[in-house]
Amino acid sequence: MMKCCIPILVLLLLPCISVAQKSNPFKSIGKTAKVQTLSNGKYVESFDDELLQRVGTVVINRRTKKIVEMLDADKVNNESADNSTASRWYSIDPMAEKFYSQSPYSFAGNNPVYYVDIAGALQYPASDAKKFTDKYPNLTSYLVNNIQNDVMTSPNMLKAMSKYSEGNLTTSQVKKDMQWGEKTSPTIVFSDGYKVSEDGRSGVFGEYTEQNNTINISAAFASKVEGILAGKGTTDEKTAALFEFLGTVTHEEVHRGDYLDGKRQEATDKSGWGKEPGNAYTSDVFESQNVDGNRIPIGLGIHGDSKELLQIQKNDGRTDLVPTLPNPPKK
Repeated sequence: MMKCCIPILVLLLLPCISVAQKSNPFKSIGKTAKVQTLSNGKYVESFDDELLQRVGTVVINRRTKKIVEMLDADKVNNESADNSTASRWYSIDPMAEKFYSQSPYSFAGNNPVYYVDIAGALQYPASDAKKFTDKYPNLTSYLVNNIQNDVMTSPNMLKAMSKYSEGNLTTSQVKKDMQWGEKTSPTIVFSDGYKVSEDGRSGVFGEYTEQNNTINISAAFASKVEGILAGKGTTDEKTAALFEFLGTVTHEEVHRGDYLDGKRQEATDKSGWGKEPGNAYTSDVFESQNVDGNRIPIGLGIHGDSKELLQIQKNDGRTDLVPTLPNPPKK
């Protein structure tokens, strides 16, 4: 009975299919339809241009609207089976490239072996190295020449990085990770997808992506820091801005270290609050109750928060948190 109903159902659907295939369904009323896509036209999201199309167990000619083949229903059903997760492959996710950490197309990312970065080392993607170096010359100089020494000479950072990664980030591991490398696999990427407010007080400043072992830094945040470093501000203003960049990179490094054993740890900061490892690390190392917002990174030195926070750390004897200003890039 089911087999007999399928051809009838397909024939009933043919007019609907024909209407859906029209490029401009509003032509009869003198209007032009604009197709809205998830990727705003960046990716191909229409996959119905093949002459022969399969609907259920029927193959039809899209142009002639004639059935050209009837498939064996039992065979088709047995081959496809009943898999509730298989539907993710029926159409391409047009936003998979932009939101790869959320897309089901990153299905292999739950393999713990994938999280292990044997070589370590910071670097830009080979395809973006020149662009990032030209756009962020001061930050590039800091990453290449200074950040490793700043981290390795900071007992407070090293201790907290080990603590909140469940011991995965040993001193030797951190030293290797903070060494600027020459390999082509990406580690540091300045991404446009993260929004930061004009005053620099709120937004997403960074994210660690497990699937491709990438530390993503907000391009808006990086541009603000780069602008301060390249500007005519005071040494304190520049140091405060770089202080926040250092905090952001090491925050994401803690996330990376957290995943080195393929597990996700929860953490408790110095106040006894349960937090994810990156935030617990940031709270222990960089925050102070005397600073508005009680969070780093905030302000980019624009409102004095970072400068005040940095001064508090100095007064508390935590001068190991003061970053080294990079040498101005050669023009």
